Amino acid sequence: MEVKNLTKKLGGRNVVDDLSLTVQRGEIYGFLGPNGAGKTTTIRMIVGLITKTNGQVLVNGIDADKEYSNAMTQIGAIVENPEMYKFLTGHQNLIHFARMAKEKITNERIDEVVKLVDLEDAIHKKVKTYSLGMRQRLGVAQAILHRPSLLILDEPTNGLDPQGIHEFRAYLRKLTKEGTSVIVSSHLLSEMQLMCDRVAIIQKGKLINVSSVHEMSESESEQTSVRFIVSNTVKAQDILQMKDPELEITRQSNELQLTLKHSDIPLINEILVNAGIAVYGIISKQQTLEEKFLELTKEGVTQ
Repeated sequence: MEVKNLTKKLGGRNVVDDLSLTVQRGEIYGFLGPNGAGKTTTIRMIVGLITKTNGQVLVNGIDADKEYSNAMTQIGAIVENPEMYKFLTGHQNLIHFARMAKEKITNERIDEVVKLVDLEDAIHKKVKTYSLGMRQRLGVAQAILHRPSLLILDEPTNGLDPQGIHEFRAYLRKLTKEGTSVIVSSHLLSEMQLMCDRVAIIQKGKLINVSSVHEMSESESEQTSVRFIVSNTVKAQDILQMKDPELEITRQSNELQLTLKHSDIPLINEILVNAGIAVYGIISKQQTLEEKFLELTKEGVTQ
């Protein structure tokens, strides 16, 4: 999917401001931002629930303005909580949604989707007996019945317990292996770090950063805290500060804590080993997605 210059003006201000992004096939793309940043408004414009002031949405090259129906057949979405008929079984709900699809959905496809989201044991029970996690999985099943190229999920893990979140993440990975792309909007940053391949951050309707999760958590140029577990901390500290008097070093028990660039770690290790000091371990504290998010949204950095 490609979004170009997407804009939504409300009350004289741009709630979403000239937003452009590209989602690649088979990736999980995180969509982050503080409350009121414009995440849900963007998603609603992409799927056509609200009109846009300006911009273009292309799904597999299909312009949603010119061929809305064809473009939407490429998308499955859960915006906020999935709504199901609670007095029907999970299977009856899926049959109902299958009948509304533009192309015929076979019983075999329904069975395939039920197996994918691991609801085989509960699919013939009424939805009112389902846990929140089961309803979320049934929502995903409904959203992917028609084999969409893109699945859009707005706060999909709301209310799930840790086990439910873990299972949900596994289901999304299954989908991407089949070539489905996923956009996930969530405020659970630690979970997004585990779930996503790339993450986009918006603030006040503007895109301020797009990075892979790996790039966000580990940068060769940024200072990081590194612990060296060594045989002789006093001697190790003396040697390192002789090499660089300005090096920040904290000594405690059998380890040294240094603040340095990630790329300098091998050099420090080499200096210590050449000086006859045994290095038993090196522990680098990577910046979390949450820390990077807070840093970017505080600074309002633009790309």
